Order: sequence, then structure tokens, then C-alpha cells
Amino acid sequence: MKCLAYKARNKGSLLGFADLEMKGGLILCDCTVHESRGTRWVSPPGKPMIGADGAAIRKDGKTAYAPVVRFASKEVRDLWSNAAVRAIAAFLGQAPSP
Repeated sequence: MKCLAYKARNKGSLLGFADLEMKGGLILCDCTVHESRGTRWVSPPGKPMIGADGAAIRKDGKTAYAPVVRFASKEVRDLWSNAAVRAIAAFLGQAPSP
């Protein structure tokens, strides 16, 4: 996996957004990068959930998002997230911590 671009956006656990290229050439744009309680993870892009009235659905004052990409298991998702964290760290010239 390779990070092609990164946009910082510090808000709550959100650190920023990354464009990630998979080995087969698939590029996922705007993957979210998070950190909380010493753990960093990456999530694939999502889309805002839209209600019957055409407005974004909100939960606890925040826009609710639905997944665009799913993983076969938590283990596969964790492997992907860990690889994404490493790719982003390499792109930014940082150690892949935490």
C-alpha cells in the first residue's frame, strides 16, 4: 500500500484524510485517519446517510456515515488499517507510531 496524498484535519479523534493506493492499482480517496488513547487507525471512505427528506441524518449532533467499503472480517480490517498507518507514516516521513 502507498499513500499518495494526506490532508491534516485535527478534530476530535480525526487527524486527517489520506488517498491510498492498493497493490492492484485501486485508489481509495479520503480515508479517515484517527488517533485516540494512544491508538492510531485508518478507516476507508464513507458517505453521509441521507434521510427520506433529502437531508443528512444526524446522530448526537454529527452527520452519520455509511460504509462504502467493507472487510470480510475484523482481522482483515485491522491488517488493512495497520498497513495504511504505516504507508501514511512513510509518506509523512514519520515513525508509524502509535
